[in-house]
Amino acid sequence: MSKVVETEALIDAIYDAALEPARWAALLEDIRGHTHVATAQLTLMDANLGAETIASSGASPTFARAYEDQFLSSSTVWCNQMAASRPLGTVLTNNTGFRTAFERSDFYQYWARPLGLNAVAVAKVFHESASLGFLCCATERLINRKSGDQAEELLGRLAIHFQRALRVALRISSLSQERDDAGSALDLLKPAIFVVSRSACVTYANRAAQALLSQPDGLGSDHAGLQASTPALTRRLHELVGRAASTNPGEAVGGAMSVDRPSRKRAWQVLVTPAHRGTSWATLTGHREAAVVLVIDPEAEEGSVSEVLQALYGLTPAETRVAAAVGRGQGLIATADELGVCQSTARTHLRQVFVKTDTRRQAELVRLVDRITLLRHQQNAWTMERTSHGTSDGHLPKTRA
Repeated sequence: MSKVVETEALIDAIYDAALEPARWAALLEDIRGHTHVATAQLTLMDANLGAETIASSGASPTFARAYEDQFLSSSTVWCNQMAASRPLGTVLTNNTGFRTAFERSDFYQYWARPLGLNAVAVAKVFHESASLGFLCCATERLINRKSGDQAEELLGRLAIHFQRALRVALRISSLSQERDDAGSALDLLKPAIFVVSRSACVTYANRAAQALLSQPDGLGSDHAGLQASTPALTRRLHELVGRAASTNPGEAVGGAMSVDRPSRKRAWQVLVTPAHRGTSWATLTGHREAAVVLVIDPEAEEGSVSEVLQALYGLTPAETRVAAAVGRGQGLIATADELGVCQSTARTHLRQVFVKTDTRRQAELVRLVDRITLLRHQQNAWTMERTSHGTSDGHLPKTRA
């Protein structure tokens, strides 16, 4: 194989590694074969994030761990001092005045030297903003002038391709981190949140949604997508999803419906909305046609309202249960039956609720509970909106590039 063909194969491998990070190690193995060095290591440095080994080849796992634990930061210090101000593609070796600084470093004395690595070549392969990337090759003996020139020439020629490939790799990593952060933020929400395709197949489910699917009660999922408790409700759900996932933004509209539950608990409240491509929902949808399905459990929402009532007005647990029951429009007799207490006890608790909440009639208490419920729903919607534009604190994760 000619040197031109070999170099082209290496260039192809560099771009393959950008898309599949597991290939970086195999690429360094190929570079070792072409340059006849004992070890090769690709390192990224960042002024804010520190140093990170992308891949290495040739060193035993024990020495690789020792390098990571003890010498990564110190070795990149002298790399930075020697090459940071030099142009991309610069290759420093023992033949360029690099030897003295290298042999005085702790990295050489305590890591390279015990391995018998007496010569080193460092190629600057990435420089963008505060980030620097170096390809470090080390060998047992000094590179002779002829082979040294060939190695330097190859590393210098590959530098521009490393620059482009690493830029792509960092961007992919950034998008992956955004997806992880968005998912983590959605996991904090109480409502079940599904991202579904236009055919209602689930592509993402937050923690609450996964819990819902693990114990189906009127809502489930199979190869045909989300399923409701009856064929008619399933068709209605799929119609809403199909409209919300329309490829024409002007036609994409959401909708709402309720889904009965075989357990006889109150029906699920289902909201379907477009997954707008202009927001970070795209990190969860892969930029495909998609919709967001929000499922609210009225039983769980009642628990949330009870917590708010108890915290705001200092209600006892018994008073809170009475306030929640009456607040959803239930009469005193039905409330007493539901809670298993006599009517006089329920009436006593209700009087205390009126005093503590500054209400005088059951209708006023119902309005108070309705307002708290509305605020809870608005808070969930607001949190979802913030999440769709980044992480839970409104900022995208930090990245190298």
